[in-house]
Amino acid sequence: MKSFSLVTLLTFLMSGVFGQEVTPIQTLLSPGAGFIALTGYHGAIQTSLQYRNQWPGIPSTFVNYDLTVDAYLPSVRSGIGLALSHDRTGSGQSQINGAQLNLSHRYLIKKASLLGGLSYQYSSLRLDWQCFYCNIPPIYPMNTGGIPVASTLPGHRLQSSVGVFVSDFLFLYQVGYSTRMSPFKDEPNYERVTHSAYAAYRFALSTDVDITPSANFRRDSFLPDDHFNALTLACNARYKFLQAGALYRWGDAAGVQMGAILANRCLISYSYDITVSSLGTQTLGSHELGLRLTLNKNKAKDVLVENLWAL
Repeated sequence: MKSFSLVTLLTFLMSGVFGQEVTPIQTLLSPGAGFIALTGYHGAIQTSLQYRNQWPGIPSTFVNYDLTVDAYLPSVRSGIGLALSHDRTGSGQSQINGAQLNLSHRYLIKKASLLGGLSYQYSSLRLDWQCFYCNIPPIYPMNTGGIPVASTLPGHRLQSSVGVFVSDFLFLYQVGYSTRMSPFKDEPNYERVTHSAYAAYRFALSTDVDITPSANFRRDSFLPDDHFNALTLACNARYKFLQAGALYRWGDAAGVQMGAILANRCLISYSYDITVSSLGTQTLGSHELGLRLTLNKNKAKDVLVENLWAL
């Protein structure tokens, strides 16, 4: 168990230099932290808070916090938002703080809403090298890339997103480019290109019941030649003020979600997922809590989706 934890921690520290590698499974709970074209989808002012504790079965767990605030500007059919994030790996050996500005716009063509969005994120990765020197013995073979020269590493990310919503069908596509300074003096900066596609259709069985299956595909390309693909299939359901869902991320994780919509403006949500890969016997699953609050719902205009689902 001890050697597993050590190797896992090192893997996250060396590969997670971009931040937000701990990806929440409730993709649409905080749209500003996920698909930026949905910024302002609610037609009002909305804030959301999301917490994820990944793999608590491992000593020195992985924790992620996301706080988003966004508003819709009806006069220009646009949304503007701010997303703040904090990721902590281990007991603080790696900490990433980020701030992201989101802008979105809608184009109406008959019954269809065409969506577009842009975002920029600045983040700072802080590494505690004393942890490496004192607490972690050397593991060979391992390419350290030379001598570390920095403990605080700036990073930048640009994203663009497009989508369409028509007759309860939602499709989103997003591409992003990230770069971060390497902590090693003889390595180039890290670069990553991310492509994401999301599709969902809501079947309204009655005013009280709807079911929304969804699919989400993501491809991470760590330049120059490393790639990672992830396909997630999910199904969301609502009965009056109750929400529930289940998902399967191919070869990686399976999870369930449940929540309650209070006063038609506040969603409180919890999800639990387990790792189905070879790591599953060690990790004991992951917990996720979320809160989404619409502040002035009675003044909302041009609402794109009512009671947006979470998965």
